[in-house]
Amino acid sequence: MVRKRGTSTENVSSFLFMLLLFFIIYIIILPTDKKAELLQDNRPYTLEGSQPELVDFTDPLYPNGNPFANDYGTNYYPNTYTNPNYGYYGPTYTTKTLLTETPGKVYPYLDDALLQPLASVNLYLNEEQETLPLAERISVSRSIFNNNQKTLTFTEQQELQEAKLYFFPVTTEGKIMIELNGMPIYEGTPTTSSIPINLPTTYLRSTNRLTFTVSKPAIFGSNTYELKDLQIIQTVHNTNQQEQRNFNLNENEYKNIQGISLNYFTNCQRIQERGIMKIYLNNKLVDQRVVVCEIGPLLQDLPLDYLKKGTNTLTFSIDKGSYILEQLFLEKYLSQKTFQRYTYSIQPADYNAVVDGYVSALLKLNMQQDYRKEGHIIINGITYYIDTYDQDYEIDISDSIKEGTNNLRIIPENEFDILSLDITLEE
Repeated sequence: MVRKRGTSTENVSSFLFMLLLFFIIYIIILPTDKKAELLQDNRPYTLEGSQPELVDFTDPLYPNGNPFANDYGTNYYPNTYTNPNYGYYGPTYTTKTLLTETPGKVYPYLDDALLQPLASVNLYLNEEQETLPLAERISVSRSIFNNNQKTLTFTEQQELQEAKLYFFPVTTEGKIMIELNGMPIYEGTPTTSSIPINLPTTYLRSTNRLTFTVSKPAIFGSNTYELKDLQIIQTVHNTNQQEQRNFNLNENEYKNIQGISLNYFTNCQRIQERGIMKIYLNNKLVDQRVVVCEIGPLLQDLPLDYLKKGTNTLTFSIDKGSYILEQLFLEKYLSQKTFQRYTYSIQPADYNAVVDGYVSALLKLNMQQDYRKEGHIIINGITYYIDTYDQDYEIDISDSIKEGTNNLRIIPENEFDILSLDITLEE
């Protein structure tokens, strides 16, 4: 019997072919995530340097696309290779803001008094007399055939309280009639008891006309009046009976104010006049007193329930006299019982991105410049110290974050203004 040499070789080839076919069928029927483990688990995981080859999840081996895209959100490109055991390789990450706040002015944890100076207040109600000469001498007469009247003009002063006509009669025959702007104000024979003659302010205009006429004689002859030293005495009110001063309470001051008082000195311009001064806060009366001059500093507490957040108005008024309120200032007592606290949330994917070093969590402060800012910011129990003159200040807070809700507190050591506070995730 003759043996054929190829029989053994053919059996081995058939076995290998069947083994390969079985392996291919096994791979095809494996679940998607098992196929990913089988194909990718041995690839190196690195945070720096060269990145491993990215897997295209549009490949037919991944009919559902990237199985981890929903976990990592829209900040990640869909073709990023992700290993469920180690995280992800080389994500493309855009800046993400976790917190934006405007803390405003911050204060140390102390009962503190803040002094705010105000401009002086000048209040007065003065009466001043002004003499207005009209004529040295005039003569008016009247007969049956002639009427010789005389008209004088003058100008009214502003803030005029009253006006009186003075003259000295030299010759008086008959009666004299005086008109102001066509309105009669006097008729008769003037004597020292009837002079001066009042000029009604309701008849006055910017330019005024005084007309002098005498009565008709009985039959023959004439009536004549000769007057000298004609003048008008005007009493003018020069007043500034009310002034206002504004002050501001920001949100933090309004929330923490424990008391507020007004301090001032009173300087009386005329000692003999004792008027009544009233002080209002936001149109509500807080004090009414007879003015006492130069007895030292005066203090007036202001009711807290009259205050409001933002602009507040103090109004000062008098009924007579002349006073200057000097060295005005407000003393505001603040008690910072709680510091500013903020919370923000970090999603699992964002937390993993920070932990794996692909992004950093940054705290950014924008503050008023030109003075020193000192204090602490505590995030989840970890303290970061601030000591800067700069307007912009940045801290890497990656070591303090945690997945889920995070807490932040501001504890200042001096008073300063934080215009904005932001926490971001950045590559």
